[in-house]
Amino acid sequence: MMMRGWGLMIGLLMCTQWAYAQWRLEKRVEWLDVDRFDLNNRGEVYVTRSNGDLAKFDANGQLMLEYSPRLSNKVHQVDFNSQFRVYLFYRDFQEVIILNRYLSEPVRYLFSDFGIGYVSDIAPDMQQNIWLVDMHDFSLKLFDPRRSALVEVKSLGKILNQNTAQIEELKNHQNRTYLMDASQGVLVFDNLGNYLNTMLFDEVSSWGFFKDEIYCMQYDKLLFTNLYTFRTRQIEMPKERGLGVRYFGDRLYVFDVKGFRIYQYLSGHN
Repeated sequence: MMMRGWGLMIGLLMCTQWAYAQWRLEKRVEWLDVDRFDLNNRGEVYVTRSNGDLAKFDANGQLMLEYSPRLSNKVHQVDFNSQFRVYLFYRDFQEVIILNRYLSEPVRYLFSDFGIGYVSDIAPDMQQNIWLVDMHDFSLKLFDPRRSALVEVKSLGKILNQNTAQIEELKNHQNRTYLMDASQGVLVFDNLGNYLNTMLFDEVSSWGFFKDEIYCMQYDKLLFTNLYTFRTRQIEMPKERGLGVRYFGDRLYVFDVKGFRIYQYLSGHN
């Protein structure tokens, strides 16, 4: 995909570091029909199937917990907050189910019950609220599940054209919200939903965050950009690809429909 727009011209303003990496395949984890996947901030792996089943693995690929929903349905997003609660967003049903760290005690919220139009993406924040994109009025909203109330509404119409927008993902990291749009780039918002800037990327996919960096796949490289200094670095990817990747320290998780592979970073030079 081609991501364009106005904003911070990453690559022109910042110095880029290159690392030529060597990766060792540590483990292959079998878990058939992988659909969605992500890591929490402890490096634990979460994967869903197309029927909505969810599994949690530790950083070494050991199965820890599983969850099967009451009704079979595709999970559009799996996400987390700082208290390790797990959020399952079902776009077709327009609802979110929140699980505790043990994948139990599900709490269900139907967005239509709160006057919210059509939610395309969600992003839990550090305060246990949920940022969301409402396509009905094309806005960024903050929903507080504890009070069952909307606490912020910010129009997206001034910074994005709804007719041409191609919103791919919404993430909250370090108290900022990041909206990935294929036509514009990565739009950055502060903790109140105020627009800050746009980060530009070309031909990238499979977004993630690690500490102070945002990363994505770009051709045969993993591209990292510091969220505050905008300094960039790149690491060569293993030859095997798949549905996407997640990075955590010196480990790379490569997902495909049959499960995921865990790679250990061995060496590299700048």
